[in-house]
Order: sequence, then structure tokens, then C-alpha cells
Amino acid sequence: MSETIENKLRRMEKARNAHNENIQRINAALPKLKGQEKLRAEKSIANLSGQILEIDKHLFRSECSQFRGIPA
Repeated sequence: MSETIENKLRRMEKARNAHNENIQRINAALPKLKGQEKLRAEKSIANLSGQILEIDKHLFRSECSQFRGIPA
């Protein structure tokens, strides 16, 4: 069964929000971390930020395609 565009966009928004919440949690713990733990946390933030950018790019393309009538 094919996933509707609306469901896919809704799922992507939820993932984006979850990534943002995880970044906030990591940022809150960052001052307490040292050495390798701090480095891993910073890498996690960078990874989550990259995933958010990819989601935003896809959401933007989907939104633009709705105005042009072109599938995303």
C-alpha cells in the first residue's frame, strides 16, 4: 500500500521535531561532558542537524511542488 503524501509529510515533521528535542537534550548535557563523551555528543548534534536539513529540503520541495502541480 502506498503512503499518501500527507502522511509522509506528517511523519517527516514528527521526525524533525524529535531530532530537535534530542539536540536540545544533548545541548543541556554538554557542559557536564568531557573528552570523548563531549566529542561524541557534538558529533551527534552535527548528525541530527544534517538529518534536519535533509528533512527541511524535502519538505520545501514538496511544498513548492504543490504550488506548481508537480509531484515531489
